Amino acid sequence: MEKESNNISENEPVNTPLSSIDINKETNGNSEQENDDKVTFTLDDLHTNLVLISKIMPYDKLFINKNLLNIDNRYLQSIIRWYFVESRVRTINFIKSIVDETFNTIDEILKDKEYMTNSSENRDFILQRFTNELKNSIMGLNNLKITYDLDLLIKSQLEVIIENINNKINTCLALFKVQ
Repeated sequence: MEKESNNISENEPVNTPLSSIDINKETNGNSEQENDDKVTFTLDDLHTNLVLISKIMPYDKLFINKNLLNIDNRYLQSIIRWYFVESRVRTINFIKSIVDETFNTIDEILKDKEYMTNSSENRDFILQRFTNELKNSIMGLNNLKITYDLDLLIKSQLEVIIENINNKINTCLALFKVQ
């Protein structure tokens, strides 16, 4: 899968899409199912999704509504999840895309020393905000591991995501100390 570049300029509004990511690619055994849906994230979408991930409790199920993750509290949850093809694989792919896009955004901001959003937030504030949101999201991801405790593949994927988040946080914290 090729990613589009994240050329973020200082005049670009916060709700401007950063890139499109295909989250519907599922691998089930030997069969592969692909949909043509692409997700486009804005800075606000990334922040909102990271905050929601931090609020996931053990045994919560998630669903995706356009470009936002939601905790599924719907009546007849299993039937609705089946009907709308909401699976744990699709959800994990969506979470990966959120984290990957957050990492890409952080990298773009780090490259641009003069980075400013249309709301005049400076780059250090945004980097610190993303770092805090990533750190807080680890709790929700650990809770999601409890939800899928019997699914070793999903649990392992969540562990890799958490490890990647910890690495990015450590990188950002090291940069904050240098500056």
